[in-house]
Amino acid sequence: MEQQNRREQQTLSERKGQKRKLKEEFDEVQEISLTSPEARHTLLHEVSAQVKILNTTFSWREADRAAATRATHILAELAKNEEVVNVIVDCGAVPVLVKHLQPPPPSIECANGPKPLEYEVEKGSAFALGLLAVKPEHQQLIVDAGALSHLVHLLWRHKVGSSSRAVNSVIRRAADAVTNLAHENSSIKTRVRLEGGIPPLVDLLEFTDTKIVQCNALPTLILMLQFEDSAIHYEAVGVIGNLVHSSPHIKREVILAGALQPVIGLLSSCCSESQREAALLLGQFAATDSDCKVHIVQRGAVRPLIEMLQSSDVQLREMSAFALGRLAQDTHNQAGIAHNGGLVPLLKLLDSKNESLQHNAAFALYGLADNEDNVSDFIKVGGVQKLQDGEFIVQVRLSVLIYFNSLLLCLGPFLMLFAGLELLLGLLGSTSVKQQQDGSVALYKLANKATSLSPVDAAPPSPTPQVYLGELYVNNATLSDVTFLVEGKRFCAHRICLLASSDAFRAMFDGGYREKDARDIEIPNIRWEVFELMMRFIYTGSVDVTLDIARDLLRAADQYLLEGLKRPCEYAIAQEVASELLPLLRVYKDGGVERFDSPFVPPSPKDPKTGVSSKDILISPESGVSDRLYLPKLTENQQKLPILVYFHGGGFCIESAFSSQDHNYLNILVSQSNVIAVSVEYRKAPEHPLPTAYDDCYNALQWVSSHSRGGAAGCEPWLTNHADLNRVFLGGDSAGANIVHNVAMRAGAHGLLYNSKILGAFLIESGSLFILYRAVVTMINPVGPEAPSLAMLGCSRVLVCVAGKDILRDRDRLYCDALRKSGWEGEVELYEVEGEDHCYHIFNLASENSALMIKRLALFLNQ
Repeated sequence: MEQQNRREQQTLSERKGQKRKLKEEFDEVQEISLTSPEARHTLLHEVSAQVKILNTTFSWREADRAAATRATHILAELAKNEEVVNVIVDCGAVPVLVKHLQPPPPSIECANGPKPLEYEVEKGSAFALGLLAVKPEHQQLIVDAGALSHLVHLLWRHKVGSSSRAVNSVIRRAADAVTNLAHENSSIKTRVRLEGGIPPLVDLLEFTDTKIVQCNALPTLILMLQFEDSAIHYEAVGVIGNLVHSSPHIKREVILAGALQPVIGLLSSCCSESQREAALLLGQFAATDSDCKVHIVQRGAVRPLIEMLQSSDVQLREMSAFALGRLAQDTHNQAGIAHNGGLVPLLKLLDSKNESLQHNAAFALYGLADNEDNVSDFIKVGGVQKLQDGEFIVQVRLSVLIYFNSLLLCLGPFLMLFAGLELLLGLLGSTSVKQQQDGSVALYKLANKATSLSPVDAAPPSPTPQVYLGELYVNNATLSDVTFLVEGKRFCAHRICLLASSDAFRAMFDGGYREKDARDIEIPNIRWEVFELMMRFIYTGSVDVTLDIARDLLRAADQYLLEGLKRPCEYAIAQEVASELLPLLRVYKDGGVERFDSPFVPPSPKDPKTGVSSKDILISPESGVSDRLYLPKLTENQQKLPILVYFHGGGFCIESAFSSQDHNYLNILVSQSNVIAVSVEYRKAPEHPLPTAYDDCYNALQWVSSHSRGGAAGCEPWLTNHADLNRVFLGGDSAGANIVHNVAMRAGAHGLLYNSKILGAFLIESGSLFILYRAVVTMINPVGPEAPSLAMLGCSRVLVCVAGKDILRDRDRLYCDALRKSGWEGEVELYEVEGEDHCYHIFNLASENSALMIKRLALFLNQ
């Protein structure tokens, strides 16, 4: 026994020495970034070297295990930087990491003795894969490589092995990896269930941590939090953090045991690790399932958390922003956080290039925006300008935009009170486009808030009191003298009641119409449930009108001149409608959107007029983004064809890649151009505000580009067999043209993942969108003062098409001029058609000018 203890102590000492050595190497690795071509080359070399090591060290030899451990840990450290994740995946790290989730085959070296670095390689591989899985686009790749079965096997280790620290550690890393893989991915969640992953995850809820609680260790751990020795309180807060992470039940027990105040005390510790763990723990205490947010603030957590926002330690800033974000979701805390100076450091974090820092800061600011008491402070510190001018990481931009819109709702009354309506109206006449836009946005928000209905308002009563037969006679055959036939059903009615209800029924029964003496009257244009509800109102004078039936019931009430019924219908609609842009769309307060698009049409195996084949393909199960692919009629010995990635118009909020007008247009364009087209069904506002559409379209371009590798999983045969990935074009109309510009700019700035090449882009009537959406004006207006240099545009030729009667045609001309003067080395051409209005080439496909436009596009795509 004594010899075994010495051996375990020696092994533990060796591991600590290895960890110290690895930490020194990691400090150097973490400095690698993508700020320059040289740095990117260094990074590619480093990642490729670690992948090569993992490919050649799958054995129990001690040297191989040490090298593999080091390689997995280095890849995990690199993967903590989200800028580097794509590089790691592209270098082929996923398959080798999955391979090392399982132990090597048995060997003579470890047959009778301890296995070197047992579980360390598996733990490092699980840790690295979990970090790679944070990006949704890599989740399916990791699962397809076979990771789930190995991870689930690791989850069961507590059943078949000892409960040593190494075993517990690898189980935690495996559980984290499974969680990240299945995050917001329903198909992978199903795979986890099918692979048998649910039972061990459930077991983990009661594994180890619950035993700690049951053995009454909490009082001792909480006492350790108050020790002056940082080594003691750091270990204690780490253990309590793991306990709290295990389950909500344990979290409540920890709080009831008195951990809250000692944890808050650690925010002022001289040990940065303890500060970080304490801030993380407070964020977990302040989760939505907890009622102690106010208690955390009352006990003095806000000031030290705000001080930590200004630390030089990135992780301290990240965890304090996380905790403040959770606290700011409680209305009682919002003014206090701002009053204690939290706004300025949170706004500064938005300048960070670290996505987690930006995201946590945006989340905290979003919470503070709910409180109108913070508006004046926000204006004083320049917050509005910061949100307008900031450069945000793509994944964070949506959070910032949500916060910006929340803030404007608070700014509306403030501007009216202190700036005055005259000032806001005066901004509309300013010579500065920026001031015009700021003024119009503020007035729009103010008008919406001023005209919104109070939830306690009641619908106005019927204008003329009447006497009603009552509920007893609704659809009752007793004394009925007329029957209505609606959708094959019979409704028994009484003429005397109908005559008293409206002039429409009086005309029906007293006029010279055929219904005058008819016993049965057919109602062809009203649904049964709508007609029954209308008749119930006629008989009783009141009905409950819900939104799902209000619009149809309003039409029926208007048809039969039932003014008393029209009013509750209009009220129900007004209560539920957040905004309207008729005749395009209506947005409801519950988030639903009613669009009045052109009809959808299915793809066609072969269009009878053009011979073009089309089909739909889901390219992103996580987001639901699909493409409609178009393939022209092929000839024998057909050479590979150019590919057009097309983005439809519609102001980012209406129309579709599946609409009849875009489908017919692309059939003709593909046929005459002899290209393969990929029309992107991107997500639309307002459910998915910008920049979602930009991100979806850029990801669709990356999906197309990935086919240059050939034979990869998920590849589309039409592209691998018939497309020339060195001849890629972008194209779009109206809002789609604006997306073309942004995707080309992003491709120029960041490049694509693979070796395809964008030759050219056509933009048709993009100028009409340049004056909208102030919150993302640098995207919408590519020639604005804050927009990035057009010299980065990622293609070599641009065709800009303009309709002569488009009221904002000058914007397109301005874009061409700005592109020529920017230093961009490509060719730009302006194609203008006089006498035509916006999107004439789609709305009137049969016109001569539309045919000329398509011929010009075909020429451009084949130069």
